[in-house]
Amino acid sequence: MPKPALLAITPDNVDEFGIHCVADRKHPGRALKIAWFKQEYANGLRIALLVDENGKSIGFIEYAPGEHAWRAVEAPTYLVIHCLWVKAAGSGLGSRLIAYVVAEAKSQGRDGVAVVASSGTWCTDSRIYEKTGFEIVETWGETFMLCVKPVVSGAASPTFADCPAPPSTGRLEFRYSGQCPYVARCVDELPAEASARGVDLEVTEIATAAEARASPTPYGVTSLALGEKVLVDHAISRTRFRNILRQEGLP
Repeated sequence: MPKPALLAITPDNVDEFGIHCVADRKHPGRALKIAWFKQEYANGLRIALLVDENGKSIGFIEYAPGEHAWRAVEAPTYLVIHCLWVKAAGSGLGSRLIAYVVAEAKSQGRDGVAVVASSGTWCTDSRIYEKTGFEIVETWGETFMLCVKPVVSGAASPTFADCPAPPSTGRLEFRYSGQCPYVARCVDELPAEASARGVDLEVTEIATAAEARASPTPYGVTSLALGEKVLVDHAISRTRFRNILRQEGLP
């Protein structure tokens, strides 16, 4: 069986080959993600796909220079992996994609590679990274782990950013960015649900990597907060949002 080919996605071919995580061309998040990718490509953001003999994507990895990473980490001399997904666990495809980024770090003269892993959803589990030589250097709460693989001896290790609490306005705020295509429906559904219930919901787009690194959770690109309390750190459904409102005693 032919070895899957590795394909570098660029602004010139992304419309043809897509971004892997959303294959449906009619999905509202696909256009959002592609526009975000084209914007951030100039800042060093990269996506690499693994494609089978039929040209079908079976895995991908997304990464950026630490100084332009959309995760709440301080890693200016590292490459930071945003996302990793493969169709078949245990196939070695994930390890191959990680090795590709490690090689990129070496070729760019970086100190290594860092990634925010999670025991929950929306981030890859730390085990795949530990298996490929990464170490957990810091944890945040019960959910997030910062995994690091230096390629330069004695290099300073990345850290989580401060992750400041949201402003104590007492308001309900949903923050999102184009980095995660699954938030596209949230941007439509959550305000509609809030309006139907008479709840004041402020929706804020995270427009820059610096803003993402100043987010209240390490995931960086999505959060729902009530005043200083972070309720959710990833995209959610309208039903989940409705349940959260009830739990918080909102109408």
